[in-house]
Amino acid sequence: MRSVLTAAVAVLLSLAASACAGASTDDDAEASRAISASIVKQQQSNSGPGALLSLQRKEARCIGDGLVKRIGVERLRKSGMLTDENQVKGSVTEASLPKADARTATSVLFGCADIEAMVEKGLARSGNISSKMLPCVNKVVDDQSLRAMFTDYFQGDKNAPQALVQPMMRCIGGNVG
Repeated sequence: MRSVLTAAVAVLLSLAASACAGASTDDDAEASRAISASIVKQQQSNSGPGALLSLQRKEARCIGDGLVKRIGVERLRKSGMLTDENQVKGSVTEASLPKADARTATSVLFGCADIEAMVEKGLARSGNISSKMLPCVNKVVDDQSLRAMFTDYFQGDKNAPQALVQPMMRCIGGNVG
């Protein structure tokens, strides 16, 4: 009788554990989909660093999956990126992540897409920079400066793109090359 009871308890515990794991997996999948959808929607915006990116759905899914896997749903909720229902509050770029999570988010972003190339193409398409100035501007918006900007931006500093404006203005002002 004792072994039957022990076996029954073991089965119940394993079912409970798998149900919890399933709920977590469901939360992760739901959060990842919400982040991905928000990124795709953000692409239609004309403001913020996202305006210079042209992320495809595949890249947006990679980012959603990466943020959920590497930062976690709970920390994304605490940062204000996700609601308790795993929906994005406003947009992904409105969150204010702790510094370590902002670095991780930046790493995920750059691991899923060629951000430097996207920004350079976005600047060229903007029509605000002449073709003669583009080589200088492209030196300013290198991998290192873009990573620093996105890390600051993910920490809530919505003025972070301004750090690149002054060096870009030097290019535009005549210090080309």
